[in-house]
Amino acid sequence: MFFFRVINRKKLILFCMTVIVLTAGIFMFHSYSEPVFAPEEPEGIRVPILMYHSVLRDPKAEGAYIVSPNTMESDFYYLLTNGYTPVFVSDLAKYVYGNTPLPEKPVVITLDDGYLNNFTYVFPLLQKYDFKAVISVIGISSEKFSKAPDPSPSYAHLTWNDIAVMAQSGHVEIANHSYALHYDSRRHGCMKMWGESSYDFETCISKDILKTQELLLQYCGVTPTTFAYPFGTATEETDK
Repeated sequence: MFFFRVINRKKLILFCMTVIVLTAGIFMFHSYSEPVFAPEEPEGIRVPILMYHSVLRDPKAEGAYIVSPNTMESDFYYLLTNGYTPVFVSDLAKYVYGNTPLPEKPVVITLDDGYLNNFTYVFPLLQKYDFKAVISVIGISSEKFSKAPDPSPSYAHLTWNDIAVMAQSGHVEIANHSYALHYDSRRHGCMKMWGESSYDFETCISKDILKTQELLLQYCGVTPTTFAYPFGTATEETDK
């Protein structure tokens, strides 16, 4: 998936890509052979957003949504040696709304879904390279594995304790990735169902998002300021 969104057109240009390796450049999936960039803005700052999901040691598992720790470290090394400075999404907001300066070559590293392997393999790399990353957690998944922890990096999700440790480190910003919208078979992510009233839609989406907000505050002392849309699906009504 590849898309970009412009926030405050005179100040910030964002573009997002699914990444597997940066060592020899930036590669994307889903039939895109060439990067598609936002229109040139004379006063804009271009900010690439690198989007990962799961990180596993099994070479057979590597693909569009799974990379190895070695690949991840190669990507980090590429960023480091090419002058990029990872920032949080909150840093972008501070730039847009508060004029807080950004580094010369900012980049945002994101990991969706909040897999335990983010703590197992990625967190040590963030500490090693003194990098920042944004991890978007699914509330119901972290709730489940907090009640019954599982050490398997293959499928387990972060516990509340894992999230709290990373958030307190200064290397990780926690984002809200919904409570259970990934698993609602009636709708696709945050999309409105056929025939659903605007009131029912807003009530459902708001209740879901706020539940994860409340859980993260209660168990981790974290209040996310960023929401990552499940499956990247959104409409103007969803944004509202």
